[in-house]
Amino acid sequence: MSFGLPLAARLAHSSAKDAVRLHRVRPVNWTVDLDDAGQIIRVVPHPKAVKGETPYQVLAPKEAKNRAGSIFPLLITDTASYVLGLEKVGGKKQNGRDKQLAYQTLLKQAVHLPLVCAVLRGANALTPERFGELAATAGAAEVSADDIITFRVAGQHPHDDPEVQAFWIDHVASAGGDKAEQVDSATGERGPLASNSPLITGIPGGMATLTWQSTNAPSMRRYGLTTLGLTQPTIERVAARLTELARDPLTSHQPKGSAFKVLHWLEGEGVDPWLSLTQPTPENVRDMLTAASRSAGEEALVNLAVVRGNSARLQVLDHAQVPLSVAARHAQRYLELTRDLPLWQAETALTYPGDKSAERLVAGLYLHVLTGQRLPSGLLPLLLNAWKRELKVTRAQRALTALLLEIPMQDPSTIPPHLANAYQLGRYAQVAHHVHRRANPSSALTVTDRFLRLMATQPTAAFAQMERQLASVLLGLRRSRPQLETVLGKELAAVTAPLTLPLPLRFSLEEQAAFMLGFEHERGARIEAAQIRKAEREMNAARAPQGDQA
Repeated sequence: MSFGLPLAARLAHSSAKDAVRLHRVRPVNWTVDLDDAGQIIRVVPHPKAVKGETPYQVLAPKEAKNRAGSIFPLLITDTASYVLGLEKVGGKKQNGRDKQLAYQTLLKQAVHLPLVCAVLRGANALTPERFGELAATAGAAEVSADDIITFRVAGQHPHDDPEVQAFWIDHVASAGGDKAEQVDSATGERGPLASNSPLITGIPGGMATLTWQSTNAPSMRRYGLTTLGLTQPTIERVAARLTELARDPLTSHQPKGSAFKVLHWLEGEGVDPWLSLTQPTPENVRDMLTAASRSAGEEALVNLAVVRGNSARLQVLDHAQVPLSVAARHAQRYLELTRDLPLWQAETALTYPGDKSAERLVAGLYLHVLTGQRLPSGLLPLLLNAWKRELKVTRAQRALTALLLEIPMQDPSTIPPHLANAYQLGRYAQVAHHVHRRANPSSALTVTDRFLRLMATQPTAAFAQMERQLASVLLGLRRSRPQLETVLGKELAAVTAPLTLPLPLRFSLEEQAAFMLGFEHERGARIEAAQIRKAEREMNAARAPQGDQA
């Protein structure tokens, strides 16, 4: 069976140098020109660009880890401390010779590539003294340990060669290979270490954050698929394709609109399975369905897996399998939903670096909207905690909360009866804030500022205290500004009337979410009303001069 990639073009950026994975375009200070045999022709200095000019830049390997305090050479293009073994002036560690040795060792690992072989010969012949002579011939200043040096072989930059790019990606993916005998993390047996790879994640019974080392690297690369209940042949096929995708130098796994991707493939009798990895944008989802419908009938099974990806690691977080007809129905709902709920905005609000549980919750959210899979229960507490920290929510978070409470997106104020009281109390908290601010503009904190978090969880205690303090504020206003007191009193009475008393001692999670929605909807309504009034004032002000001229 062969895997096709109908949407691979969405991930490939062959025309843009800076899109190659684990590489970047960076300025360099020196270029060493070599011939095909690796003989040094000359050294070309690249002076620092003045303001407004673009410095001389080449495609070069990107650091796969922090090199501070450690020795980790980059392929071909690196600092003079690695290429020439120069020591930093005043540096605490004088390890230039060790860095140069590590740099040359890395080149020897890729000596089967003609361009790298030429660079190795040139680097071996390039001593600091020889480099200084060539630099002086070019009329340049002395080289420093931090200067970036690159090589050019017969006019070609080696990093433009796909084979050289693929070597660096593979080197990073299997960093630390071929060491002395160590213990295999999976079997407990000792043997020559084949891989210590950032691609290894999701080992059964293990933690993805640990560094796993194996004497059989292919069997360890399962990307978390073994925890999803898939058959072993499916795991083997998908893991093999993911490994191929991860090593493709033209495939970028860096987050763009979303930190997540959707992996999808078909299975079924008489179906030639294909696999694709795309960002979960509405356009990609639509293309995915079109490609699937062309490849199979409605009874074919669509597998959707949510993948967390970065420059060196892919991990499958969740998986669902549904008939193609079901996927088409839910994808249509997804396309409608994304008009009100841009999920990739909700991601940034729900996740933060290192929060693995939040990542899995977002993965469950994607599968819910794409396949109808039950929503993960942990999403609501995550949203509430985010709101309680900031006391404000984004449009995406409001829409997501409405989705979790099964409130229609078109009319989010349509609250189920069992949540109506909590929603109305949220509106009351926002009105109380407005009333206190109007009555006493100089007050640093309003009653809502003091009691909002308490009211969201323990409404009885907070409501009683807020009512007493607001009554005191309005009583003071009655003597100085009775008309304003009447207006504000009517606002409070209007928002309090629908409340059913007595209030519960504590709110459930759903009631807390309804309270948050009521608070935010009332805030949004007030902001919108203020904008309308401002627009009307500006329109009236613009009309006034015309009336005077008439």
